[in-house]
Amino acid sequence: MPQKYLSDAKRVLDRAHKVLKETGWFSKVQWTGMNKRTLSEETPWKILYYPGERAKQEITLARKRIAEMQPALKSRIAVEEIFYEDFAKENLIQEIERITGDKHSRPTYSKVVRGLPEEVIWRFLSELKADYLHGPLKVRKSLAAVFMDKVRRYCEEHGIDIGVKFGEQVL
Repeated sequence: MPQKYLSDAKRVLDRAHKVLKETGWFSKVQWTGMNKRTLSEETPWKILYYPGERAKQEITLARKRIAEMQPALKSRIAVEEIFYEDFAKENLIQEIERITGDKHSRPTYSKVVRGLPEEVIWRFLSELKADYLHGPLKVRKSLAAVFMDKVRRYCEEHGIDIGVKFGEQVL
């Protein structure tokens, strides 16, 4: 919904802009057309977004994937679905890394994302954040260890082998 006042528009978007800048999607956000405090058709506000390193990496990756998929494009495979699936998995791996604070276990997290349903992983991350924010963790483990413990228990309960040796893993 368009905001009538510039201050309201900035208030609504500034938090999101901050997160996108911190995560590397934007390098800069610039508001233009701000000579008036209220929105009008003659002088609309515009926001210019400058791509950050993460956005540039994603663009490069997408271009590479398109080049690799030229034969698939000719056979009419739904490329958008493939890109979305890869993007969703990569996004989930990055969220696991961000929430657990562990960037060294990417190969393990990739196996988790490939082997478990997405909604289960999101539930684990939500539980982990809730435990961390609203109550002290009862065990003295890293957030990554607590996350992997949830994964291990789920795999054992459902008879799933995701290719991770839980007893030998160093987190």
